[in-house]
Amino acid sequence: MTIETTFDCRRVLAALLAIATATLALRAGAADPPGEKVAAGRHFDIFVQKREEKPLAEGSKLLIFQVVVVARTQKHATQRFSRRVETINSDLRQAGAWEIADINGDGFDDYRYRSGATRGGCQTWEARRWDTQHERFEPGGMQLAKWLDSKGNAVKSCIGQP
Repeated sequence: MTIETTFDCRRVLAALLAIATATLALRAGAADPPGEKVAAGRHFDIFVQKREEKPLAEGSKLLIFQVVVVARTQKHATQRFSRRVETINSDLRQAGAWEIADINGDGFDDYRYRSGATRGGCQTWEARRWDTQHERFEPGGMQLAKWLDSKGNAVKSCIGQP
């Protein structure tokens, strides 16, 4: 009886060791996405990797980035949302190009990013809001976007601004 009990304990110990090893392997595979971590909210981190840069007219440039948002949720655990983002004269690898706040007042962090800047300094900011029902980020639309002049004052649009 003692020999069988010892044998069963060894089998259980081996199974536990295998589970622990598999868990560590999964965690190692869930490393941060490529790119730089540029911002973080209470339930997400934002990583940016520059893909391409193209010259535009009058000294402006089109910058293309891969943006990955890693969200931690109750329903889905850890999720990655990856998307291509194009900006004009705005480097998303800079922390100042991001704003993390509860923009729509639902109690969850949302984010804005500077999607464009004129040569005169007028900035266009696009928003992504957290959809609590589906646990993902959705476009914030025009009501959550913002435009700032070169002094940081709110304006209706950057169209026609220097």
